[in-house]
Amino acid sequence: MNRNRAPGPVPENKMRNKAERHAFTIVELLVVITIIGILMGFLLPALTGARRSAKLLEEQRQVKSIAEGWATYAASNKFQKPVPGLVQRLAVNVGGEDRFIEGRGRENGSLNDHGAMLSLCIMERLFDPPTTFSNVENNPEVYAYSNYDYNVYDPYPSSGEAGVFWDNGFSNNLDGENSGGAGEEDGCNNSYAIIPLGGERRRMAWDNQAGSSFALLGTRGVEDGDEANIKESNSVEFFGNSGQWRGIVAYADGHVDTTENFWPVSAQYEEIIDGERSYLADNIYAAQAEAAGSWNGDKMLLGRDSFLTHVNVVEQHPDSPTNPRDITYVPITD
Repeated sequence: MNRNRAPGPVPENKMRNKAERHAFTIVELLVVITIIGILMGFLLPALTGARRSAKLLEEQRQVKSIAEGWATYAASNKFQKPVPGLVQRLAVNVGGEDRFIEGRGRENGSLNDHGAMLSLCIMERLFDPPTTFSNVENNPEVYAYSNYDYNVYDPYPSSGEAGVFWDNGFSNNLDGENSGGAGEEDGCNNSYAIIPLGGERRRMAWDNQAGSSFALLGTRGVEDGDEANIKESNSVEFFGNSGQWRGIVAYADGHVDTTENFWPVSAQYEEIIDGERSYLADNIYAAQAEAAGSWNGDKMLLGRDSFLTHVNVVEQHPDSPTNPRDITYVPITD
């Protein structure tokens, strides 16, 4: 017998049977597709939740960075946070001539809007321009200020001219209807709501160190802090489920919380009636408390409760020329 003889051809029926053993049937393929679909049904919500959590952590980091920048500034300025009108003051008369002298003269209360304040912070290197732009921003009018001009800084201009201490191009004009004046760019470069720099709020939490119940800044809310306006707001669904508002809030003591409503558990304000003190729940997106005492501006907008909003234009009240906290402004929401 010839053991080296080449094997003959494989019969056709054996080849066909072998192929049939390794092929998927239609039924098996449908079963595999069904299993994959079921697994995706479990995985996709988990992935969506993971992405949302990552964005929430990034938002917390940015909000905390802004609050820490203010605290750093306050540590070197007798606990007072950045006030543009105290940096670029009104002129003083020297020898019959009006002159702008750094550190001299009355505060210019009409400079104390959020755009100027944030731009001053950037010039002071407390944080950089992208920090004021949220990574979940969906308003096309809000964008990161990418061309901040540090070279405009000039505290000693020619006689008769005010010093330049920040880039006026930085804008807080959230609704496009409250322009801050010459040099300001169109749109808005800040995503976050902040307390106005005026009234009793400023005295309590900006010029001094407030406590853990006073909110300083956070995710934008809605007009008047009214839940009925949530569906019309750009800030809805930033971090929550469909149709749900959820946000990050930083408080005066430096801690940062997540809140699912406009009445955070941590937020309270003090009310004094006939010498009796009481503490009330604070809707941090509504002006709830009237300012006590002699004010010429809107006393609700100058009250002692926390009120987070956007302010792009400020005027010192003409009947209060020596009180830079007595201001008029328009709260802006989107």
